[in-house]
Amino acid sequence: MEVHLREIPKEGRDLAFEVDRASLRLSEKTIDIEGLVQVRFSLFRQAASIYLRGNIQGRTVQDCSRCLGRVSRSLDLDVQAEYQPERNSDTPGEVHLKRDELDVMTYDGPVISFRDLIREQIILSAPIHVLCKSDCRGRCPRCAEDLNQVQCACPVEEPDGHFSELKDYWKNPTQKRPRGQSKK
Repeated sequence: MEVHLREIPKEGRDLAFEVDRASLRLSEKTIDIEGLVQVRFSLFRQAASIYLRGNIQGRTVQDCSRCLGRVSRSLDLDVQAEYQPERNSDTPGEVHLKRDELDVMTYDGPVISFRDLIREQIILSAPIHVLCKSDCRGRCPRCAEDLNQVQCACPVEEPDGHFSELKDYWKNPTQKRPRGQSKK
């Protein structure tokens, strides 16, 4: 998952390796990895800059947002990155980057590690809202049964409170409006 700079000739170098969840420091609570992740990178050198192009493949597992079931999905990511040596700043604290420096990764020393790049790409590719199926019914809010598996016997309660007057509001638009509402 890392390469020494002297191992990258000017004409470039191809790398192929496998990575597991533990070495990527991924939390199984957010994104889990099924098996190993296959990584293929081509590295090119130009002066002190290292240019990377490659692919990351594997399977990720996340929880369904409605029923909390495990959802497995294929991972196939094309990756490009530029690595430059870290600049030594004489002043400690914040460093202001120019717009063209925002997509550049840095390395310090004679070895470049790809762990952060791989981890970042896997996390960024993960959907925020994962569903096991488009019509997932989720869990019962009372007994927590998975409604995709069983129909629970919990009674369906009508909402009460201040908004109960609005329950049938759109069914009959000519009806008397709740207090404080005017027809526009």
